[in-house]
Amino acid sequence: MKNLFILLALLMGCCHSYAQDKIVLKDGTELNVKVIESNSKCVIFTYPNEEVRSEKSKSVIDYILYASGRREEGMKIPTIESEKDWEKVILTTDKNDVEGLTKVKYLKVSGGSVWVKSETAHKSAEEKLKKKAAKQKCGIVLVTLDKYTGEYNQYCNMGGECYK
Repeated sequence: MKNLFILLALLMGCCHSYAQDKIVLKDGTELNVKVIESNSKCVIFTYPNEEVRSEKSKSVIDYILYASGRREEGMKIPTIESEKDWEKVILTTDKNDVEGLTKVKYLKVSGGSVWVKSETAHKSAEEKLKKKAAKQKCGIVLVTLDKYTGEYNQYCNMGGECYK
């Protein structure tokens, strides 16, 4: 009887030593995994009893609950209620940032004028693009066009797909 008790105690200890992490996706799907790495863009993990590494973009993750009890939030796309929220809009060039989001529209703008620096033209184009995205109530824009024109006058043509 004493040996049975010791065996059960050992088995329970082994079960607790393989604690799992949980990734909860924005669609409600729960993944019981072991997180290997988490950075600002993605999470690398393995499924139980597997060695193959898998990856998920932080944009599709609601949160990660580690075996220790610590909780890490996924990438939060800002909610845009009106054009006044334009400063909240995120501009990105990484396709992983928009994974799982709904594409709304392609937007294109031009910034700059006579005798301005390229940085000023770029900043103007970014602001205009964010304002256009906010008008569509989109929280993130995947920038696919970022081109300067003009020899003496600096203009920046910028465009991208906006997502909710």
